[in-house]
Amino acid sequence: MDDASFKQTLSEIVILWQNSFMNYLQEKCVEELRGLHDLFRTSEANLTPKPQDLHQLKKSTDLLQELMNSLDDFEKKLDPLKDKFAELDAHSIQLKEEDSKLRFSLMDAWAHYNEMLFDIQKRNEKVRSEFHYQAQKNLEDFLKEAADLKINF
Repeated sequence: MDDASFKQTLSEIVILWQNSFMNYLQEKCVEELRGLHDLFRTSEANLTPKPQDLHQLKKSTDLLQELMNSLDDFEKKLDPLKDKFAELDAHSIQLKEEDSKLRFSLMDAWAHYNEMLFDIQKRNEKVRSEFHYQAQKNLEDFLKEAADLKINF
């Protein structure tokens, strides 16, 4: 048996397996990266409009609470994702330009996302206070008007 051809074939198989694994790792990294950026974008788009009534305020507050509760889970994904990209870098795997931009803007997007959640939380509290004040004012006006009608009757 010829050891040289066996080594050559084995070497080709290992290289093929390594390339397949790196391609798979790249696809998964990019998929996860895009998923995080999409989450940041859609969350901001859903939370940005100022609630106009109590139903919208509840919907916004519920979504905000859900996202705030999952912050730790998202943060736990960042370091492993960085490690995966480091592994791709070690094997000189190049990303598409668009994906590379997403990769290098991830931490800024994460910081912006956290800041946006905090700002929306403050805004929702302010809107809730405004709604509460308006309801109190309407109640006082109604009671005054009812008392005036009672006197006139």
